[in-house]
Amino acid sequence: MIQLKALLFEGKGVLTGDKIEQGKSLAQSLINRGFTKIQAAAIVGNMWAESTFNPAAVGSGGDFGLVQWLGPRKKALAAFAKKRNSAMTNLTVQLNFIKYELLDEYDGTYAYETRQFQKAMAFGKTAADKAEGFARYSERPRAGALAKSLPTRRKIAQQIFNLLDERDEWGRSKDSKWFGYDPKTEKYEQGPNKGKTYSQIKQDSKKGKSYIVKPGDSLSAIAQKHSTTVDSLKRINKLKSDTLQIGQKLVIK
Repeated sequence: MIQLKALLFEGKGVLTGDKIEQGKSLAQSLINRGFTKIQAAAIVGNMWAESTFNPAAVGSGGDFGLVQWLGPRKKALAAFAKKRNSAMTNLTVQLNFIKYELLDEYDGTYAYETRQFQKAMAFGKTAADKAEGFARYSERPRAGALAKSLPTRRKIAQQIFNLLDERDEWGRSKDSKWFGYDPKTEKYEQGPNKGKTYSQIKQDSKKGKSYIVKPGDSLSAIAQKHSTTVDSLKRINKLKSDTLQIGQKLVIK
């Protein structure tokens, strides 16, 4: 494992900026190779703690790559890359090797790393739990390094899983009215209501939202689009017929 950088803020920090997209991309690449969403998130959480997503990262003990391969595993990676006429630093090669090592039982009947991965994924239920399992059974860092880095491995894995599952950092789905709401700031920190307080949202819902009639619109089409009914639209807007005028402003609740 390489020296953890200051930006990790052990146990407190989460991915920000382009690192979020990088983490999601790595997770999706693993999913495309046959890993489940929760497995991919667990692995990516460990990648961040091991190499900060750098496939050329080298640790103080000679550990190498995304998950800091060492010893026989590092030699196996080198042989894998050479057979494919590619460099060990190649991101695609390393991702393919992770599949080869953990899913494909690359060492035949022994298949030690595959069995270790199965143990890791049986550890707990959440992405954070399985990230811890991956650290303990697949990464196997020294006790001190594990204790120091475990909060980060867990937190990043859960963050990635939530992003892949379209959940906020508190685990709420995008369909929840509380999606993105932070009780500390008492504001919505992400999602369509970002920057607003819950009180503002309640006020907005009482007022209703407005809609400007466009060419081709009909009451039934507008009602369907906004999950309401024609009768409700007519009642709220005091309409006596179904006839609409282009540019007409409607209130929708």
